[in-house]
Amino acid sequence: MWKKILFALSCAATAWGLTPAQVVVVYNAESPLSEKAARRYCEVRHIDVSQMVALHGVKSGDISRADFERKVKSPLLYAASGNDWRYPAQRTGGKEMGAMVLMPDLPLRVQESPAVNEARRKKAEAIKRGEAQGKVEWTPDEAASVDSELMLLGSNYPLHSALQNPCYKKDAPLTAQHAPLLAVCRIDGPDEQTIANMIFDPVRVEREGLWGWTVIDEGGPYAEGEKMFKAAATSAMQSYQPLFYETSKKTLAHSFPLMKQTAVYFGWYEYRANGPFHPEAAPEFRFAPGAVAAHLHSFSCENCKDAKQWAPALLKRGAAVTMGNVYEPFLAGCHDFGVFYDRLLKGYCVADAMLMATPLISWQEVTFGDPLYRPFAAFKRGNRPSGNMYAEWQSLSSRYAGMPDAMEPMVRAKLGKPEGAFFAESFAYLCAEKKKFNMAADYFRMAQNAAKEPADKLRARLMQITCLALAKDQGTAKQLMLQTLEETAASPHRAAAEATAAVVIPKEWAAIKKAADEAKKAPAGK
Repeated sequence: MWKKILFALSCAATAWGLTPAQVVVVYNAESPLSEKAARRYCEVRHIDVSQMVALHGVKSGDISRADFERKVKSPLLYAASGNDWRYPAQRTGGKEMGAMVLMPDLPLRVQESPAVNEARRKKAEAIKRGEAQGKVEWTPDEAASVDSELMLLGSNYPLHSALQNPCYKKDAPLTAQHAPLLAVCRIDGPDEQTIANMIFDPVRVEREGLWGWTVIDEGGPYAEGEKMFKAAATSAMQSYQPLFYETSKKTLAHSFPLMKQTAVYFGWYEYRANGPFHPEAAPEFRFAPGAVAAHLHSFSCENCKDAKQWAPALLKRGAAVTMGNVYEPFLAGCHDFGVFYDRLLKGYCVADAMLMATPLISWQEVTFGDPLYRPFAAFKRGNRPSGNMYAEWQSLSSRYAGMPDAMEPMVRAKLGKPEGAFFAESFAYLCAEKKKFNMAADYFRMAQNAAKEPADKLRARLMQITCLALAKDQGTAKQLMLQTLEETAASPHRAAAEATAAVVIPKEWAAIKKAADEAKKAPAGK
């Protein structure tokens, strides 16, 4: 049934290509911040203010299905009629609008209808009376993100559960797909500064492109999910991005000294923001302006104002684009980060990439960011800014096809220069990926010696120790690890050193912790 509906919608839709003239900007009429953000966005993206639509009587958070229909959906359809617009799923109208961006303080989640909740209540009572078997497990039925419901604006579709997205995994301009879907993104976050960064950073960054580290923290609990992280890592390698690829089963340690110029991050699988992204961790860390960052978890964005949740936490740390889920989407319903990253690297805008990376619609996903933002369009055109060490690394890696032995003389030539620490560390990760652990340890040592910042020095040291252990040089790894534990006693990144010790010298670290615990318990003065 659903496939028939989507096929009918596809036949009814015409081709579209996303331009500023095709973006509808929606804001909360009762929120000064929302209107201010909408006008700022229109100004920087040269969107005519006639494409702004004000919603009345709404607020951030949850909205009932009835109020969604009356206060959100109906006014947007009325605005289309009054302005002679046509959404992709509509059969008639004038100018087709391809994307919609929702500004701060608009509803995020459509709640279940009373009828669905009543059916659950009756089933629970029947089970209790012995008249039915099983148990009542809450799974989304009519509940969904506002954003995902609006993707089908202008069409009639079943509300129960989800629909397959006909654009999922496509790799072609959506103008050629005749897509029946509206690309819906959202600009919102924990505070006004975060929101301003989401508006202004993409416009500034995309002129020369998004350059910096790609960080992929793979080790999640399910093999099916690991595929998307491996795909993202493969895309980074094939594009010769400087890559930090973590594959252990634990997420990055609390206050891990992550690279300041981290441009892309994908990780999983923790309920609340942790590691270097925890609200109380390493407060100096911020993503590179314009960064794309997302963490996979079923409830990564139940509230976009709460910086303890993944989506808002990443935005507060400076990311311009992220993704999340408002209710339980199940793994197969989550955004596919591998597809998303691949399409961005190919020059697609956020709206295009989001549509191609979203498996299900009328479901739980939400994408935060400027739909027009093309972070890698300059890279796709072959533009490499002069004096940009990340672009230079990409050019060098491409020239030698990422082969460490061929690249080593060129990397060594960089060691005495200001960019020497970066080249040594990037090369060390490449060597580690090729399982040349001794060479990797040596270049991590060089990176440590060349680095200026304590956090960069510590990160290189921890990686050196890890590679020494992988190279079976346990004696040197142990010696360096014990030395590092002594040197980082008062470091804000101490937890990262302890996490490495727990893996590299588990027995010794257990003994150290036991001694420390006993010392705390000992009476004062003894």
